[in-house]
Amino acid sequence: MSKKPDITIFGSGAWGTALAIAWARQGARVDLWGHPPSLVTALATTRRHPSLADVEIPQGVRPILDPEDGFRAGLWVTALPTQVNPKVWADLASRTTSRPELLVSVSKGILQGSFKRVSESLEGILGVPVGVFSGPTFADEVSRAQPSAIVLALPAAIPDDRAEELQALLATPALRVYLSRDVAGVELCGAFKNVLAIAAGLVESLGLGNNARAALITRGLAEMSRLVEALG
Repeated sequence: MSKKPDITIFGSGAWGTALAIAWARQGARVDLWGHPPSLVTALATTRRHPSLADVEIPQGVRPILDPEDGFRAGLWVTALPTQVNPKVWADLASRTTSRPELLVSVSKGILQGSFKRVSESLEGILGVPVGVFSGPTFADEVSRAQPSAIVLALPAAIPDDRAEELQALLATPALRVYLSRDVAGVELCGAFKNVLAIAAGLVESLGLGNNARAALITRGLAEMSRLVEALG
């Protein structure tokens, strides 16, 4: 049997793979599960992701076809597309009685229909603490070790000393990790900022100028603050 992974990432898209690359470079053993199986097989054989073709996947990353192989890790990370998280995790949870110390969501957005946060939904499905890893980061830049910053928001169930250990585990020389206890706030801002980014792009494409863009961003941030406070 292979060594127990430190981290298992469920979701082999560009973001999940970029994080696997970054963490494996620091010596972590990372299992990476995803779909379709043909992609996972290609990751294992070519050591390249089609969206990150210039970056080699380190040997510390083990692409896996069977998610049960990754259940041994103490830290699980969900990098699945936001809307499929509840369905996929309900299926995964039914396959094993194993549960991680912590599940960390790097999926951004609000669930359609229920309007729940991803962490809120998965906590109910798995019955374990769920944290959030979110920030202004692009997968290709993280995979190429360009300087980036991100927030790790952890629930109160994770003690302070363990939170600091997890912060150190997930940080790299190029990825600065800030610690927060505001899981809801960090997760909501990760979703809302995408709306603001689209609006800023529209202002740019319409040629409305820097003043309009600055006003949009300033007032958008104020509205985000009010929404986060209202939603808890």
